[in-house]
Amino acid sequence: MQRLMLLISALLVSSPPASSKDIFYLKCKVTADMMTTDLTTSKVIEDRTIDHISILKIDFKTSTAHDMYSPEAHDILIQANRALIAQRINDDEVKFYDDGNLRLSSPYSLSGDGKAIYKSKNEKVNYSYQGPCVEVDASEFNKVHEALNK
Repeated sequence: MQRLMLLISALLVSSPPASSKDIFYLKCKVTADMMTTDLTTSKVIEDRTIDHISILKIDFKTSTAHDMYSPEAHDILIQANRALIAQRINDDEVKFYDDGNLRLSSPYSLSGDGKAIYKSKNEKVNYSYQGPCVEVDASEFNKVHEALNK
C-alpha cells in the first residue's frame, strides 16, 4: 500500500501556465477512495478512504513534476490551465496505471484515478482521488525531500 501512495504522490503536479515562474511548489491534500480486490476470487478485501499530503516541485522549463516522496521527476503535459500526468509502471512487483489532472490556476486542485495490480499478492487496487493544493515555498519541498530520499 505504501508503494501505491508513493506512486499516487508522483502524480500531483503543476501551476499557472501564465506564471512568470519557471519553478513552482504546491502542497496538495487529497482524499483517495480505494478498493482492494482479490484477483482470483474477485472478493473485496478492503474498501477505505485515506487522506494524503504531498509537496510537489513543478518545473515548467523541463515539463516535469517532482514529488517529495520520489527520487526523480516525472514528465507532465500542460494543456490550457491543466497539467496531465499519465503514469505507467509494469515491473516484477506491480502493474500501475494512473491518470492525474492538476488545475494550474487558483484555486489549485488535483484529481485522478488509477489501478495498481500487486503481482505477488494477486491483488488489484482501484482508486480515485481529489483535493485542493496551495502554493508553498521551495524550502518546504527541499527539507522533506532530502529527509525522505537519503
